[in-house]
Amino acid sequence: EDVQRDQPVNIINVDEVGQESKCYTTERLAANGFSHSLEDEEFELFFHGTNHDSAQDIMKSGINLIKGSKRRDFSHGDGFYVGKSFVKAFDWSLRRSRRGRPNRSAVLVFRVAKIELRGNNNENGLDLRDLRDPVTKTEWERVVKEFRSGAACLDFIIDVNERYQFIEGPMASLPSLEPKEDSYQLCVRKQNCVQLFKRCLHSAVFFDN
Repeated sequence: EDVQRDQPVNIINVDEVGQESKCYTTERLAANGFSHSLEDEEFELFFHGTNHDSAQDIMKSGINLIKGSKRRDFSHGDGFYVGKSFVKAFDWSLRRSRRGRPNRSAVLVFRVAKIELRGNNNENGLDLRDLRDPVTKTEWERVVKEFRSGAACLDFIIDVNERYQFIEGPMASLPSLEPKEDSYQLCVRKQNCVQLFKRCLHSAVFFDN
């Protein structure tokens, strides 16, 4: 109620039967007019895997960057991560619950206008997706090492935050810090981008697991 949104959030509850039949997969959801049908030339979909309590907190109060984990690829306690795969977001939420967290799994679905997110010429974010480009790969390695070290220099952080609303690119495998094949993540880093994602929360899927 405290967060202004483009539309009401859809609440989707998945019980054990639905989970067993994998009704949450993008392929099945697309058949039901949900996931893929929401993405087109104007809008992008992003997914965030979490637990029931955190999902409800985000719905009620919005995204809080300072709740981010330490020593991540594109942040150090100051980022919010989303991906492009519903299934991977759900798998991530399950892995977190298996680490002793009792809360059940949830996936948040964000439907974001491309022009609002990226700008006219993709200038709003640091795009590190194409590591076939040697310059991009070198920059990806530098960014990951800075944040993963937990001691990124102040000048580096200031420069990143002044220039970019978000960072996107492959995930790093540990401990080698090599890019994971076929992986993707977008890290929200600034409040303008936070407000955009808060407005564009489309659905919350709660799993009874």
